[in-house]
Amino acid sequence: PFSVVPFPLFYFQAMLIAAVFKGTVQLPPIEERIRLLEEEENALQYKNLFNDKYHYLGGDSQWEYCRSLVQLVLPVIDKEDNKRQKVASYIDMLQGIYNDNNKRRPTFTGGL
Repeated sequence: PFSVVPFPLFYFQAMLIAAVFKGTVQLPPIEERIRLLEEEENALQYKNLFNDKYHYLGGDSQWEYCRSLVQLVLPVIDKEDNKRQKVASYIDMLQGIYNDNNKRRPTFTGGL
């Protein structure tokens, strides 16, 4: 439960899904999506994390993922005044809070 901040993650995923269904954003071609997936899988295999951490988004990975979702939704975000900068600042703020809290977190769940 400590590895990700779920609600902002859900929010950015929902923004993208809504924009795709509305037709204001198109996903990259399937070939590019497959290539990106294979690159991620290869990186995980290289780090020997493929089986254990396939869906792990802890640490900075979750913020990189949120930023990548926002990049896909930029055509919608850019239509609103300062929305792009506000979203970037929001992610930076969440990352700062997460990292600060991480310093205080026990080394294991339920630990003192």
